[in-house]
Amino acid sequence: MREFSGRRTFSVYDRFDAVSRYPKHHTAHGNQTNKLSSVSSKIALNSTPSLEFIHSPSAADAQPIETARTAGVERHINLHRTAARLNGSGIMSERIRVERSGPIKTITLTRPEKRNAMDTAMLDALHAAFTEEPEPDDRLIVLRAEGSTYCAGVDLKERLAIGTTSNESPVERVFHAMEHHPLPIVTVVEGAAIAGGCELALHCEFIIASEDARFGMSLAQVGLAPTWFLAKKLMEVAGPVGTREILLLGDPLPARWMHERGLIARVAPKNDLEAEVAKIVGRLADNAPLSLRAMKAMIVRQLAFRDGVSHHDIDALVQTARKSNDSKEGMSARLEKRKPNFTGT
Repeated sequence: MREFSGRRTFSVYDRFDAVSRYPKHHTAHGNQTNKLSSVSSKIALNSTPSLEFIHSPSAADAQPIETARTAGVERHINLHRTAARLNGSGIMSERIRVERSGPIKTITLTRPEKRNAMDTAMLDALHAAFTEEPEPDDRLIVLRAEGSTYCAGVDLKERLAIGTTSNESPVERVFHAMEHHPLPIVTVVEGAAIAGGCELALHCEFIIASEDARFGMSLAQVGLAPTWFLAKKLMEVAGPVGTREILLLGDPLPARWMHERGLIARVAPKNDLEAEVAKIVGRLADNAPLSLRAMKAMIVRQLAFRDGVSHHDIDALVQTARKSNDSKEGMSARLEKRKPNFTGT
């Protein structure tokens, strides 16, 4: 988080000038968002290309501010950035921020003081954001997080307090909504993405991570086990060997390890992260929206063959672990920063 002109600001990716790049889209709904107040901000990044936050949403103030090199060819991107709150979304929450800039919708986790742990309020807000019907001109969603931790998973303190009330993991409805959302989702991961936070990232079409990012499923270290649905995502992206490494050991893995095995799309030094994000976001924003929707739906359907596999007996094992004394001990130990004493009960 950075402060500028007395307003709260955030790290953003390069958003494309709705006037020059999408004139029809700007006429259709850009005027609606641009008449909202923008956030005056400035970001100084010691990287090439350099980024400048243009404070005014007017076309006159929009200026070319990034030159991205791809395969030796300079691509000049005309940008201006508008941090206008999504109009008419009906999503009001202290846990997330939802914004729109032209064809790009941004969802930001805003609970950095709790390492963006997902409590009920955050899960409700995320579910609302990902089940909202996109506008016809929307191209993609970008998921971000404030602070030094991407997401520490489910809020363990809340979970201990309310206990296990369902056979379904509390995060599943959000991930189902992400998986079946018609638009591709790009997420930017800085810091740790642990347990539910790791799955949150993996349920996006593109993960772009900084070199210092770490991914882990520490469930075995706190006495829990993933549901069939959550394990299925790991099998899809990591295969059986990678899934064993991630689940059975439970240690956080560096972004480079994840990238080398094809689990995440891009990894970049911290100073180059936003330029890497801009390439992916720009390409998706330029592509045909109906094609993107058809392709995402097709990929999801072709990976759904595991859904038909009977797994009632596996579900019973998972629930035994979730409701065990070991799970209570493991979560308490993690909160108290001590080694758990597991008894197998």
